[in-house]
Amino acid sequence: MPQISDCFVRLKDGEWFCRAPCTIDAPTGRVNLTPGVVYRRGRLFMGLDIAALLEEWLAMGRLPPNFVWADPAAG
Repeated sequence: MPQISDCFVRLKDGEWFCRAPCTIDAPTGRVNLTPGVVYRRGRLFMGLDIAALLEEWLAMGRLPPNFVWADPAAG
């Protein structure tokens, strides 16, 4: 199972840097997260506060089942 650190690096002030392609199956549809993008708390991306979700998942110590990581090592 992927860890948050496989896909993201926590920066400062609630910012998260996406380091690998990943997808969240949200109630509104699939949300693709792109490497190189910084997600900031309070800024919505496709209707989701990605940084707030990442903080919540970090506090839980795991990613939710609706999180899909495209493992680059898997080819």
